[in-house]
Amino acid sequence: MRAVCLAVSLMLGGAGAVLAHALPGSVLTFSYKDESLRLVISFPLEDLMVASSEFATWEDALVNEDLAPAQLAQIKGYLAQHVAITHAGEALPLVLTDAVLRYDQNADVGLYVRLVATMTSPLAQGEPVFPLVLTYDALMHEIRSHRADVYWQDSAGMDKYLANFGFGRVDGQPRSIELLAP
Repeated sequence: MRAVCLAVSLMLGGAGAVLAHALPGSVLTFSYKDESLRLVISFPLEDLMVASSEFATWEDALVNEDLAPAQLAQIKGYLAQHVAITHAGEALPLVLTDAVLRYDQNADVGLYVRLVATMTSPLAQGEPVFPLVLTYDALMHEIRSHRADVYWQDSAGMDKYLANFGFGRVDGQPRSIELLAP
């Protein structure tokens, strides 16, 4: 009987009625300019709303508009709990400088909304940027299939791949990833 139901579902609704695609993962892009390490984090808003119920009210948030101060405070608090960078054995102070919702397109899921947040931290001129140690479990702490791609954007604006990872814990804490120069 199950085989018949599956066959009917495929004929009536196509494969899309049976198969679902996950939203794209997080994209983290590091760069360095004007004595500042810059980190742009981007991920699907829908996944954020699933991972943390405090963002459930963001469903009707305006896209391509400045976030309200209360929304900026919310995302700042969330990222502070789920993103950390260590450089030369010291935790870098990350400051949220900007966050916006943007439309994005994906071949599997179509049009969706991404949160794009920019964080910076001072890093002295001439000091080597790498290695960095990244601790990141945004969304992954609840959505175990969520993954992150990490890039370095050079001074010419070219993105260079650094890492891809998923959820992991070591001694109950999010797993740290060592990032080496590309």
